[in-house]
Amino acid sequence: MTNNLEIIQWAKDYLVSHGYILSGSPQDVQITPWSCVIRFVTSKGNIYLKQTPPGLSLEPVITKILNDRFHVNVPVILGSNQKLNCFLMEDAGEPLREIFKHNFDVR
Repeated sequence: MTNNLEIIQWAKDYLVSHGYILSGSPQDVQITPWSCVIRFVTSKGNIYLKQTPPGLSLEPVITKILNDRFHVNVPVILGSNQKLNCFLMEDAGEPLREIFKHNFDVR
């Protein structure tokens, strides 16, 4: 995956150019071989930057289709950068991973 500094700079430039005021430094949320998620605290709430490997780069397209066409409760995609395999999304609440940790029933 691309250097974090490059995707962070892209995200900052995108957010500022779209009227967001950044507060503090970006914070790592998740760093794994299959994704990197970074949180930005902004004047319009938390915004998340996610980068995936090229093979998973369709995530923002699929998420946007699920939201726009099928009105599925998924994060709103603000913008994406295909060259860097990353995208920005609004905060959508508690991650499924956290919900499953506490309330997962295999039945």
